Amino acid sequence: MELTSFAWISEAVSFSLQAYCFYLFRGRKSLQLLMVVLCVRNLVSVATHTMPWPYFYQLYFGRIITALVGLWAVADVACEPGTPKWTLRLPVVFAALLAI
Repeated sequence: MELTSFAWISEAVSFSLQAYCFYLFRGRKSLQLLMVVLCVRNLVSVATHTMPWPYFYQLYFGRIITALVGLWAVADVACEPGTPKWTLRLPVVFAALLAI
């Protein structure tokens, strides 16, 4: 897959916004982890854009990891001052089982 100028610009903008959000979410570790995962996915997709198989696998597994970390972060944000109940962690468990 060849990266066009639009693809380069969109990758740069998304990486910049995710890095800025990482800076903004200093107190929330799960949201920072989500931003780190998204930044790493952008870097890996740029690095593997000329190799079909690694590019496909990083898209596939990157989406799974992003979904799991995102579900974890949603539970943390929903119970912001405290810790979430175990029932809010069930979607992460079911998503992990589906991914396996």
